[in-house]
Amino acid sequence: MVTRARLAYLVHLHDCGKVNVGFQARRDRGAPRVGHIAPLAAIVGDAADPDLSAAAFSALRGERLASWVYPASRGALLDAVFSHHGRPWARTDVRAQDRRHWRSSLDGYDPIRALAALRADADAFLPGAHTTGAPSLPESEGFVHAFAGLIQLADWIASSDWEHAPDDDGRRAWAASRLREIGLDPEPWRSRLCAAGLPSFEAIFSYPPHPHQREAGTAPGQLVVVESETGSGKTEAALWRFATLFARGAVDGLYFALPTRTAAVQLHQRVERFARALWPDDPPPVVLAVPGYLDRATRRVSAGELPVATDRMDDAERDERRAPVWASEHPKRYFAAMLSVGTVDQALLAALRVKHAHLRGAALMRHLLVVDEVHASDAYIRRVLGHLLRDHVDAGGHAVLLSATLGAKARRQFLTEAGGGRVADDVVPSLRDAAATPYPLLSLGAPDGPPLPIAAMSTDKAVTMELREWLDDPAAIAGAALDAARAGAKVLVVRNTVDGAVAVQRALEAAAATDDAMVFRVRGVATLHHGRFARADRQLLDAAVEATVGRTRPRGGVVVVGTQTLEQSLDLDADLLVTDLCPADVLLQRLGRLHRHATDRTGNPRVRPEPYRGARAVVLVPAGGLAPFLRPGRPGGLSRHGLGHRIVDGVPQGVYRDLTVLEATRRLVADHGTWRIPAVNRALVEGALHDDAVEALIAGMPEPEREAWRAHRNAVEGSALADGQVAADGLLWRSRPLMEEPNTRFDDRLVTRLGADDRLVDLPSASVGPLGELVDRLVVPSWMARGLPPNNDVPVAVTREPEGRAPGARLQVQVGDLAFIYDRHGLRRAEEA
Repeated sequence: MVTRARLAYLVHLHDCGKVNVGFQARRDRGAPRVGHIAPLAAIVGDAADPDLSAAAFSALRGERLASWVYPASRGALLDAVFSHHGRPWARTDVRAQDRRHWRSSLDGYDPIRALAALRADADAFLPGAHTTGAPSLPESEGFVHAFAGLIQLADWIASSDWEHAPDDDGRRAWAASRLREIGLDPEPWRSRLCAAGLPSFEAIFSYPPHPHQREAGTAPGQLVVVESETGSGKTEAALWRFATLFARGAVDGLYFALPTRTAAVQLHQRVERFARALWPDDPPPVVLAVPGYLDRATRRVSAGELPVATDRMDDAERDERRAPVWASEHPKRYFAAMLSVGTVDQALLAALRVKHAHLRGAALMRHLLVVDEVHASDAYIRRVLGHLLRDHVDAGGHAVLLSATLGAKARRQFLTEAGGGRVADDVVPSLRDAAATPYPLLSLGAPDGPPLPIAAMSTDKAVTMELREWLDDPAAIAGAALDAARAGAKVLVVRNTVDGAVAVQRALEAAAATDDAMVFRVRGVATLHHGRFARADRQLLDAAVEATVGRTRPRGGVVVVGTQTLEQSLDLDADLLVTDLCPADVLLQRLGRLHRHATDRTGNPRVRPEPYRGARAVVLVPAGGLAPFLRPGRPGGLSRHGLGHRIVDGVPQGVYRDLTVLEATRRLVADHGTWRIPAVNRALVEGALHDDAVEALIAGMPEPEREAWRAHRNAVEGSALADGQVAADGLLWRSRPLMEEPNTRFDDRLVTRLGADDRLVDLPSASVGPLGELVDRLVVPSWMARGLPPNNDVPVAVTREPEGRAPGARLQVQVGDLAFIYDRHGLRRAEEA
């Protein structure tokens, strides 16, 4: 209790800089805007004025504060206090005018006397802080960083309702009430759950637990890696682990991190259903932690419609309906929610030197961090995620990693980083050992910890694999898909790029002119599924795809065209899959949407058309193989349909850049006409991704091609190393002092994915999208947004053809000098239409 009182005492002083003369003068109109952080350097900075420093030290009774901490860490906690605006404060930046602000003004105001008065108020409010004989405050660097984040969070909470904060002893009751209102205090929910008793897995999810789900709930340690086939219930395993940890007080909340915005939106409703199962009466809000996805039309809470969110910290207007979802009103607050679902990017920002990284990290450390689809991470994300896991586990947090297809090297990296070490290439398992690793599998807490092999959820699914050289032939793809649909099959066509998907969609519509019932539609509008739709339209698309090709699908054939969005979080059950070539781990993810359910909505065996009673997949490859991609014949490289890479502004770009992995996957399809899933999952992933497998592939190439393949692989590995180094250069090191380089070099231009700087464009009110829904915001991909000013402060105009609200319209969106088209095929630049 003494430690808590002393920390609260330090927090009480966090705004002590406001007593300076310049800040107090801001009450007069026209006075210069003097801050309250920078002037502190004049009294407690590295080059502080000796006389002022001595006076301030006496006013604050600095000798008493110094006695609370170990000599080696003196000043570190005050640095954390003064860094409450989101980044380390400028302790070394002392200016002459700052010294003047600490001397008495002409009207007799004495800032040093005001400093003493503030200290006296802290003495009266927190007398327990002065208990003698108490242990010194914690001195670890990690604690100082966490304390800095906690102060930033507290400052945001208090500032959001400052006008209602009492000045007397009611402050404690107000603070406790406020924490309950916004959901930061989990005890009301935990006490209700414990009083009623934690429901069984079957009561929550309506089916008995599979082995990996049961084990995940009771597995020891802070980090659990769950590897199991797509559709086996890894999400439920993670949610069940949260329920058990939360009930016993090991965690205070949940953050479920997914690779994309669209995947997060799809999972959000599932987590809401989970919350209602745990708390049938008044469940806690589940925040959708995706910037740009908070709107009045779709986000409602039990108290009524959510008011428009504000980013202002000092908004005087208070609305009781806002309190339960306070955390959703600004991305920096997301982890203050007890339950939230969002992108992995939001979590990764806690590991980078960006403003309010400490706030994010401190709020996150109390949660169970669940990261889904970790196989989809590139070298940059893996490096940042590994660093985040280390910080999270060091702080006492818990984490779960989910993957259908995690390679041995990536698994070892995550487990080693979380254990505080670094991966060395010579300790990565050999190809033989990696391929022999059991699957499904639970791995616990350390690279050498005991893995827990678990039984597969079901018997093997035999998939007939076919290669077709139709990658550049959308008419052939559409024709084959249409023939299958006419035979009664539900067909998914998954392409690596939006442009490729749109090309097939257009070919499909042309080929099905007299048979348009075979084309996927929403509200009568022929369309496709990808990430360049507004949120309201994506919700319609998600629901329509699951209704058309999901577990409760109706009879009859249909073709649904889309991109990787079809492989993420949607519960789909196709009879035929047509997919672009992609790495083996991603291909297995897509195959998880093929013959997913053995029974229909009534529980009877699924009836499939005769030619598709066995699962079939067609993999699209380029005519002439991948070798031409190695010698593109033009500067910058070649990337076609997401295969290979090209250099844009000095940065390698491409969906799947490593052609050696793609060639290894192509050969696995060519050499093995039937894939038995999940029995062969481990062998397939390692056979395409493991370094030994790639080296054997290159060594076996004909001599004229071998060097070109080796050069490409070296370039890819060099790019990955560079990406990893870029990530390392931007990391926040909580193992090092808060005020030590490089921790003081914050850069808000750092991003969680290289080349990713998507823009949010607000549309005029009452804009009606192509599917008949109100659309108030579009997410413009970074490459498409080139030319927009950094602050988005440009006029936006929308023209709808035809006017009105009927589905099927085309929107012309003018954003400054850039013109876009938004229609049933999604968003694109006008010149591409």
